[in-house]
Amino acid sequence: MRRSIALTVLYLACLLQGQVAEAEKYDDGRPDTLTDARGIRYQKIAYATYEIIDMSGYKGPPDVYIPGSFEILTGGRYEGRLPVYVERIADRACMNNKVITSLTIDTVQIKKFKSIGISAFEGCTSLKSITLPKSLDRIDGDAFYGCKSLYDIYLTWSTPADAKHLFVDGGAFYGIHPDCRAHIEGGDEENWLNWDNNVDVNWRGILIEPNAYKLNAIASDHPEWGDAVARMIPRQNDRPLPEGYAYYDRMVELTARPAEHRRFVSWKVTSKWLLMDWRKPFEGLTRNPFSFRMSGDVTYEPVFESDVYTVKAVSRGNGRVTEMFALTPAGWQVNYEFPYDATVQVKATPDAGYYFEKWTGNWGEPFFSIDNPYKFVVKGDMEIWAQFTERYMVYLTASHGKIISGEGAYSYGQTVKAEVDAGEGYHFVMWTDAAGKVVSMNNPYQFYATDSTGRTVLHAECVPDTDECHVMLESDEEGEISSGAGWYPPGTEVRVEVACKEGWRLLKWTNLAGDSVSGDNPYMLTVKGDIALRAHFTRIIYRVSLSAGGNGSVKPQDDRFYAHGTIATATAEGNEGYRLAKWTNAAGDSVSGDNPYHFVVKSNQSLTAHFAFGTYRLSQSVDGEGVMTVTPPGGVYVYPTRLTAEAFPREGYHFDRWTNGRGDLLSTANPYTFTMKEDMELQAHFFWNGYRVDLSVRNGTITSGRNGYYPYGASVTAEASPRAGYHFVEWANAAGERVSTDNPYTFTVTENTILQAYFAADGSISYHVHLTVDARGHILRGGGTYPQGSETTVEADAGEGYRFVKWTNERGESVSTANPYTFVVNGDVSLHANFTVNTYHVILSAAENGRVKQNGGVFAYGTEVRAEATANPGYRFVRWADAATGGSLSLNNPYTFVVKSDMEVRAHFAVDTGEGRYFWVNLSAENGWSVEGSGSYDFGAKVKAEASSYYGYRFVKWIDEGSGDSLSAANPFTFTVTADVSIRAVYVKRNFTLSVSAGANGKVSGGGTVLYQDYVKAVAVADDGYHFVRWTDAEGESVSAGNPYEFQLLKDTKLTAVFAPGAPGSVVVTVFATEGGRATGGGNYGYGDVVKLEAFVDKGYYFAEWTREGERAVSWTEVYTFQLAEGGAYAYTAHFAKLYDGNELLPSTAAGAYYADGVLHLVNLEGFVISVQAVDGRQVLLFEAKGAEYAAALPAGIYILNAVGGKERYVTKFVVKA
Repeated sequence: MRRSIALTVLYLACLLQGQVAEAEKYDDGRPDTLTDARGIRYQKIAYATYEIIDMSGYKGPPDVYIPGSFEILTGGRYEGRLPVYVERIADRACMNNKVITSLTIDTVQIKKFKSIGISAFEGCTSLKSITLPKSLDRIDGDAFYGCKSLYDIYLTWSTPADAKHLFVDGGAFYGIHPDCRAHIEGGDEENWLNWDNNVDVNWRGILIEPNAYKLNAIASDHPEWGDAVARMIPRQNDRPLPEGYAYYDRMVELTARPAEHRRFVSWKVTSKWLLMDWRKPFEGLTRNPFSFRMSGDVTYEPVFESDVYTVKAVSRGNGRVTEMFALTPAGWQVNYEFPYDATVQVKATPDAGYYFEKWTGNWGEPFFSIDNPYKFVVKGDMEIWAQFTERYMVYLTASHGKIISGEGAYSYGQTVKAEVDAGEGYHFVMWTDAAGKVVSMNNPYQFYATDSTGRTVLHAECVPDTDECHVMLESDEEGEISSGAGWYPPGTEVRVEVACKEGWRLLKWTNLAGDSVSGDNPYMLTVKGDIALRAHFTRIIYRVSLSAGGNGSVKPQDDRFYAHGTIATATAEGNEGYRLAKWTNAAGDSVSGDNPYHFVVKSNQSLTAHFAFGTYRLSQSVDGEGVMTVTPPGGVYVYPTRLTAEAFPREGYHFDRWTNGRGDLLSTANPYTFTMKEDMELQAHFFWNGYRVDLSVRNGTITSGRNGYYPYGASVTAEASPRAGYHFVEWANAAGERVSTDNPYTFTVTENTILQAYFAADGSISYHVHLTVDARGHILRGGGTYPQGSETTVEADAGEGYRFVKWTNERGESVSTANPYTFVVNGDVSLHANFTVNTYHVILSAAENGRVKQNGGVFAYGTEVRAEATANPGYRFVRWADAATGGSLSLNNPYTFVVKSDMEVRAHFAVDTGEGRYFWVNLSAENGWSVEGSGSYDFGAKVKAEASSYYGYRFVKWIDEGSGDSLSAANPFTFTVTADVSIRAVYVKRNFTLSVSAGANGKVSGGGTVLYQDYVKAVAVADDGYHFVRWTDAEGESVSAGNPYEFQLLKDTKLTAVFAPGAPGSVVVTVFATEGGRATGGGNYGYGDVVKLEAFVDKGYYFAEWTREGERAVSWTEVYTFQLAEGGAYAYTAHFAKLYDGNELLPSTAAGAYYADGVLHLVNLEGFVISVQAVDGRQVLLFEAKGAEYAAALPAGIYILNAVGGKERYVTKFVVKA
């Protein structure tokens, strides 16, 4: 239905082929007519307005797009491009055209096009579809007469009322295809059609075809257990649809088909029209088949379970069955009933003096197994019996020779002597058990008949006689013997060595008795006789150390130790305004930009987190029906920009909350104002203004109030009547919490509501069952008031990503792991449902021609994982896909997703030709500005980046903001574009030197080299009989009488202290004031006196600051109090600035800035790049001025504004008042 985008693209393509005509090249030579490149002729009917008069010479594509306007080139007096508007298609303009197959009249420029004339398209027998614009006023007679292939008419009006102005002649569509259908926009059905119980709806006598929606089938967790089919029940005039689709308002029937030994349980159906509480799918549908009326896309999934069979495991006596459990799809369970195909394990334990013999059926038949424990698969009901015996059986075999003694039956605890005669030419080596493990190298070998299995199986290994000794080596599964096993002459030194698997190391070698022999690998063994050794292992442990490089911190802060192969997590937290730039290893190499960073420990690690002060990206999305706006717009913001988000719900919906990308609640306020401190995803949630009310009762009936959906804010009255012998107690919610003792009870619907009326038997004792749950689940049933001795069942449901663990009482003690849980009420009961989060395996992998930066790991449900891929040279990243299904997941790289199940995400790559691709180059700078270079470029284009620094700073290098890697120290810097890139110019403060010296009669201190804008202090100490007078600069000019003299160093400076004979006299404090106010507090003071200076502001001005000696700001408050610490003379100035409130103007040519009511007002600075810094040097704003106002929430203080436009520059201060 929505074809306008594709058609607009087609139209633009036509323009590129020359559709816009040039006035001097019209083929008929008349200035009032035009012919475009497709052969369509236009005639002027009013100022700048044309109609289409002839399409007989049409030579364009068969899909015709009629624009609402276009431009022509003209010369002479009106030279330039002038707009042309198309108002109508004239009578017979396209009559009998056999080329065109579809017609779309501009649906974007909706104000001009008005009518289609008589017989305009008569006889166009190839015309199959038309799209009519909203602005259309009339369709004249025979307009589409004889268009026998016209099969589809697309309407663009949202409601019938929008189309009331349209006149359609009765014969306009005479002779079109008999099965022609009209179409409306998806989602407009309720407004347009008023569908009602199998009644078809027409437009101008043409049947309106409902829109088709998708029936999405999701396979069950065990597809082999069954499947489901969906069938639409069509009406008489319905056209065929592809499988998996159904028309709006048609009945759809879902049928579940369980496999053998399985049974249907319920449906999971998800659709915005079929949700019970509009927040999670309604999963309570147990009908099969299940029918519903189609109103939008629907996703359905059948839920099956296995048939259940009874397994009875018993003993014949002389022992007992001690274990019976199964690993089922639901987990390990202990029971007598098991699902089909479950693997059950049984174990028998004999009484003292008896041994397990075998498992059989009842009365010994059939025979099952001699294994204990014994595993089997459930295929039906069965009984299994454990058989025991007093006899202990010993079975002996030999590779050569004969068994002399030991084989046979024994009593419990009896000594067994196993002995073999190897035979002539052979000798005995060892006894091994049924698993081939060496048991003994003694012959005879004595042991006790005490094994709980009731039997022992031994094999005697005999080999040909030799003078050599046998070295037998075995290894645990974490390693493999690499050398040393074999036959050796006595005295031989043998290198015994084992190869350890990755992450493991040898712990020790042991002999048959389990004694430690050595911990060396390799172990140099001197052969003295036959020997058997076994290698044992332990995991390698590594140290992981984390540190922060400044402007942030890391977690964990202390060193941690991890076994090889363990997944460790490093988390960085930037100071306010800072974010993680990258992690580096001990060598300084970049290892990741992830935060948190999950990695597999395979060696000792030392990681450092580096932070950067920069911009942050805001992503926006909505959940439900509504739209949102963010002010100011842009998407990328400098810290600490203040943003305001506002949500606008669609009619019938209401705004609920704001959340971030992890689903965490941010605010319920609307509008919502916040500060950008990090990359952020902001989502607005809207919900339908309808909630479900469920009323139920025990020992009575509901007499008022109905179950069902109610609009938000509706008033509902619930009333219940007791059965004979009972009286009303209370209304309670699903958790058993008392809601009201009124009956009837009236309440306002603001959320889904479950109420149960409780009655008690007259004269009986009642108790209360109170249920609680945290945010990871909710109570389904069971709370309330119950008569003593009655039975109740409580049930809780885990939220998405969690699973139920147990019920606990008010003391936190475990009560039951059953859910649902049934018990008898004999007193007040408080139960709490406990849940735990699910964990899932996430694998990150790469197809050919690339790699991923991390391998994945095990994550809790809801964890946000960041996948990043790097293509090999000559290739480019294409997409992330589900490795199991091949389905595309994202085109973003890096790709951040939330873990909700086990998954493998695979990166795919393709050959990078670069043809036809454009890339964005973003250049930025701190403490400077980028002169040129940002923009969109073709692949392979050469870009010159050039930056200029603010005073006091010097350029250092260009870096890649994504990786933090250095790119170049050249300025300008020219590079080739091969991908999107953000490059930042890095500056550092210049070094300046303060040199201090003293004339005769005193000493000085305080000189040195510091960074630009750092504060320095010069101190002078006079000799006895002298006093300090002043500081002078290199030219001998007086600088200050302050001592100490503290100021901000902005350049290389030389100061000389001047002294004079005698004691210091009185201190002279002089006070000045700029325009806009007056100041008091000047006069003669003694050394050590307290001075109070006070500024008084005139109307229309505000106080800015006090400065000393006209340079350093010493206070930003009107009253400034200080103590004199040195003799001399001091000059203080109170500075005032004009308060602009929007009603006064700066001079027309002057640039300026002032701040008021949360807005930075800019005068004559449009198009300038604006940088705002606090007085301590922190950059707080960086933007390009698009107008005279810029919304910014700034704390009280003094700010310095730098404005750069081309080669112009403007610097000023402004004040933000508290």
